[in-house]
Amino acid sequence: MVVSERLRMVDEAWVEAIAASIEQKGQDTPIQVRRNGGGKLHLVAGAHRLEACKRIGVEVRAEIIVCTELEARLIEIDENLFRRELGALDRAVFLAERKKVYLEMFPETKKGAHGGRGGKKNENDTMSFSKQTAKRINLSARSVERAISIAENIPADVRKRLIGTKIAEKQADLLYLASLDPSTQRKAVTLVCEGSAKTLKAAAAKVLGTEEPDHPENKPWERLMTAWTKAPDAVKAAFVATLRETGELDDLLSRTGEV
Repeated sequence: MVVSERLRMVDEAWVEAIAASIEQKGQDTPIQVRRNGGGKLHLVAGAHRLEACKRIGVEVRAEIIVCTELEARLIEIDENLFRRELGALDRAVFLAERKKVYLEMFPETKKGAHGGRGGKKNENDTMSFSKQTAKRINLSARSVERAISIAENIPADVRKRLIGTKIAEKQADLLYLASLDPSTQRKAVTLVCEGSAKTLKAAAAKVLGTEEPDHPENKPWERLMTAWTKAPDAVKAAFVATLRETGELDDLLSRTGEV
């Protein structure tokens, strides 16, 4: 069987979990394979199941499906997209690849394609990619577009360095990274991976020369703001009420000229 390069690396922990399940109750879901023009079997979906069966030395159950190479790629992508454990970076990569494959299969959905009366874009026969995908994976079209922007604006070499890092799991960090130019991205990620910067934004500030001096007087402010941000609304309300009752709030506002 031919196993071509996959979009997502095999997760060792997931393979072990599947192997344990197969040993206990057998393989519930067969892998999917297709024959190419030469008759060879190519894996379409089920890389983790295939590897799990190899690990424990059992015969793998397989279903032969008839599909084109593009359809096979779409099946692989969708199988991964529907998995709940998919991280933010992996999801972005799969969505970007799904867009690429989808637009190859349905070129009429590309932005700028026209049809119908008055030259208006025709979406009656095939929905736009974002809407169609959003409907399938239960996300908003805007969420799909934002995820795709991550994969499209972060170079492959930078994405590779992010694998296994906390940044790869945080969409907010990935969107911020995608807003930077590739050179800044590479330098900022290097600083974070080496431990020279605690956060991506701090790393980018160092690279861009916008880092603020670390004054000792800033520390109490940072600790206070961190505690305030993490506190529940009820605690915040009680804190402000206490300051008012003790008169400290009025004193503080008087000293700063706010009243």
